[in-house]
Amino acid sequence: MNPKVQPFFSIVTAVYNAEKVIEETAASLRDQDFGDFEWIVVDGGSTDRTLEVIRPYVVEGRDTIISEPDRGVYDAMNKGLRRARGKVVQFQNAGDRFADAAVLGAVAAEFDDEVEAVYGDAIYELANGLTIFKPGLDIAIDQYRSIPFCHQSLYTRRETHLRHPFDLTYRIAADYAMIAAMHQAGVRMKRLKRTLNVDTIEP
Repeated sequence: MNPKVQPFFSIVTAVYNAEKVIEETAASLRDQDFGDFEWIVVDGGSTDRTLEVIRPYVVEGRDTIISEPDRGVYDAMNKGLRRARGKVVQFQNAGDRFADAAVLGAVAAEFDDEVEAVYGDAIYELANGLTIFKPGLDIAIDQYRSIPFCHQSLYTRRETHLRHPFDLTYRIAADYAMIAAMHQAGVRMKRLKRTLNVDTIEP
């Protein structure tokens, strides 16, 4: 990809010492039918083989690797957000993967001049092998009970997300706070009734 050409998607992966699972994420992105994206890997200074594992998947001139200490996953994701060039940003953490090869194409088709964000369903894959289906819920109704959808199944216009970065004062719920802030600000979100992501849940 010509670095002067704006990609449609910026896929941001925050990672630290994830050599055992990062290849699943990289391969999932490589296998997407919709190829108009950049991949931004924000590594917290891994001491294992994480960077070695992902390098065969990194496309020179398109993708970006940042490797330096950070203040946690939300700080890493904000770094990736600031570096993103795409029209739409999504966060795909280490070990997570797209539900199938057609996900990015399906999401891209939902964006028009009115839509600022698209979200959908996800599957949580637990360490014991069990899976939990996490539907994308009506944010206006369900945000007051719990996070209405998995943040990895949220795709947001870059300029919109830059106005609502992850708040580092929240140690474990900055994604919930970000989604709530977008809703309160009137960000136009559209639900795609489709499973978009499979997310690994650590014990």
